[in-house]
Amino acid sequence: MSTPTKLQVLLSKNRYLTLELQQVKAQHDEYLAEFIKHVKNMEQQHEMKFLKETEKKVQKSSKDSQTDRILKTLYHKIAVKAHPDKTNGDEDKTALYRQATRAHERSQTLELLDVCDQLDITIPNLPAKYYTQIEKSLNQLESEIQQLKRADCYLWGMADDQGKKKLEEHIVQATKQNK
Repeated sequence: MSTPTKLQVLLSKNRYLTLELQQVKAQHDEYLAEFIKHVKNMEQQHEMKFLKETEKKVQKSSKDSQTDRILKTLYHKIAVKAHPDKTNGDEDKTALYRQATRAHERSQTLELLDVCDQLDITIPNLPAKYYTQIEKSLNQLESEIQQLKRADCYLWGMADDQGKKKLEEHIVQATKQNK
């Protein structure tokens, strides 16, 4: 494989963190559903309102023209090697092509590099700033995982009965103090 060692390490870390994030998000969603039911019961029991509606903000990323050129070149190489019309029904390559298409649409350089690596496509020498950007992306993934793990519903879902009771008491106290 012609991928530089440092990039291979970063790509492996990205794969691991992506899988961990998927797992944590699935657990988080499961715990959130249980937690909301439980908190609604607490609201009735304590005659207090604990849940608030929150607003999600969507952040748009900016991209520069050099990144656009690199992404376009990588995407083209992937399409030549993995487009469904060229793979004779190879589902693995088709899945990689779809992954690359999503990454290209979202300007996710790291994802495209990962697909190139999996397809043994030569990755161009990247300037040092790209490694910095990749490491920043990995740090953001780690941060997102940690943020999900610190959510009340995740902590509640992971807790034993005694831990759940303490979290309930904390929620009731915090709500009383905020009134």
